[in-house]
Amino acid sequence: PIQIAMAMEAPDDLLQLTDLTTETIAGALEERFARKVSCTYAGDILIALNPYSWVDGAHSDEVASAYKGHAIGELPPHLYAITSAIHAAKDTRRHIVICGESGAGKTEAAKIVLRYLAFLEVDATPASPGGAPIPLLPSLLLRTN
Repeated sequence: PIQIAMAMEAPDDLLQLTDLTTETIAGALEERFARKVSCTYAGDILIALNPYSWVDGAHSDEVASAYKGHAIGELPPHLYAITSAIHAAKDTRRHIVICGESGAGKTEAAKIVLRYLAFLEVDATPASPGGAPIPLLPSLLLRTN
């Protein structure tokens, strides 16, 4: 394994590393992963490593609520942080790119993003005459999966 020479643990944002090399980046990701921290920023990019197991509570409604309305970097790295930032952006050309090798967790990450978009839309959705929220695109997409 690659060792990382740091006075403290690897930062939430790789851009905070004093020496940006392949070795220090890989070492920081390895060190965070060993601590069961699967998400790391590189500026406004999120690097999410597949933990190959569910982390209890990582995607709970409580965590979802905590990330709502926060900018990237205000809370620890998470798919919710990136999704919240994209959702809040005023630019209509908003994108989330999820890529990786087979087994990297792309499908699960996409499901988490869609669930969180649906969560964010519930508060932003006007109520129907009967009082129930009118389903928007994320909610409709989730029903098809």
